[in-house]
Amino acid sequence: MTELMYDHAMLALSHAEEDYKWHICRYTMEMESSLEEEVYLLAAIEEGLEKGEFTFFAQPQCNIVTGQIVGAGALVRWQKPDGEVFLPGGFIPVLEKNKMIDQLDRYVWEKVCQWLKGWLL
Repeated sequence: MTELMYDHAMLALSHAEEDYKWHICRYTMEMESSLEEEVYLLAAIEEGLEKGEFTFFAQPQCNIVTGQIVGAGALVRWQKPDGEVFLPGGFIPVLEKNKMIDQLDRYVWEKVCQWLKGWLL
């Protein structure tokens, strides 16, 4: 029983640390549900990276004076096999919170480099 109480207290503490305006934070079932969803999402993201479900779109950057394209930004999207598309706001905060954003960064970097290589050949 004390282990469960400790776990609940630690979960409440982690929520309090995310939002510093709260000096007191009480454990709620929603916290546990949110944590379960996050764990599920992290596993799905890792699987999606392994299966190549993430893609990027190049957004041109233009010189406002000349109108010439001077670069591009890579906009990442997660497209599941069933066609459902997740925007970055649905998965990047979870990766950042869990210090796993570097995995997505490296993945997108490699995809962009492959795309550029194909362009140059």
